[in-house]
Amino acid sequence: MKPEIPLLDEPTSNVDPAARRGLIGLLHHLKFAKVIATHDMEMLTEVCERVIL
Repeated sequence: MKPEIPLLDEPTSNVDPAARRGLIGLLHHLKFAKVIATHDMEMLTEVCERVIL
């Protein structure tokens, strides 16, 4: 499947620190719109240029 806008629900929950860093790096380099539902505001500041709360 090739979604135009991926929807991620708590993508960094229940992952170890190395996997979290890898996921943040991957999401940071994807330069298209993403919808992310999360409580991890630190991750959002690293991944997103704009955030709507």
